[in-house]
Amino acid sequence: MTERERVNAHGEQTTRRQLAPPLAACLRAGRHRQRLTIRQAAKAVGIAAGYLSNLERGLRCPSRSVARDLARVLLPDRPEEAKALLSAARPYSGRDWRPASRLEGQQARSLGE
Repeated sequence: MTERERVNAHGEQTTRRQLAPPLAACLRAGRHRQRLTIRQAAKAVGIAAGYLSNLERGLRCPSRSVARDLARVLLPDRPEEAKALLSAARPYSGRDWRPASRLEGQQARSLGE
């Protein structure tokens, strides 16, 4: 995984995590081995085709749950590559993000949520 610096809408310097080129290439190779188009693979994984394209080009880094689904669909016969992909995944982002605290039960009802 690599990081690319960029400037956000507020003019602040931020970084975006990118998938390492060898892992990005293994995603594309896995999709080709499965004989899937980008759209078919993206649908099977449950992500947008453009996002899968960005992952295959190394422009983005998946969350853990997306990495798990990518490994299941594209790398079923490549456990070492799947393990490397899961290790490179971003924790607590995308589908994996959960608020730090959630109101439950009576607290939520008393606040009208």
